[in-house]
Amino acid sequence: MVECAVGRGDMTIGFLEERLPGNRNGKARDVLRWVGSGAESLTEVLARTYFRMAGIHVEAQFHVHEAGHFDLLLEGWLLVEIDGRHHAEWSQVKKDHRRSNISIEQGYVVLHYYYADVVYSPGKMVAQVLSVLARGRKTWGGRAA
Repeated sequence: MVECAVGRGDMTIGFLEERLPGNRNGKARDVLRWVGSGAESLTEVLARTYFRMAGIHVEAQFHVHEAGHFDLLLEGWLLVEIDGRHHAEWSQVKKDHRRSNISIEQGYVVLHYYYADVVYSPGKMVAQVLSVLARGRKTWGGRAA
């Protein structure tokens, strides 16, 4: 909710921090460090938060040349898409596959997750991502840094 309000320009992190003075508000101020930008859905915000909590560097809405924006870029080379219901439509499936192929050709690795993965099995999702990251970019034939 806070991220949405900040993203829309209804308020700023500074505005919120000013209203949370003193020791009693320390936990609330800590939450503000998790507020980001660029997420297009609550599911993306949740996924990003789980990855950040696991110590993974995350960029939201990362642009790949000729493929467009991807929901998340992890550690500079692992693209993550959080796919909603509309991704089940055949035209969208074909578009997603083309985008993934273009990205892989450029040296990225692409993983796709769904609402159920993020909401009901975040531990499995994070474990899989950590497994891929542990293998390293060179294992996947990654692009030059």
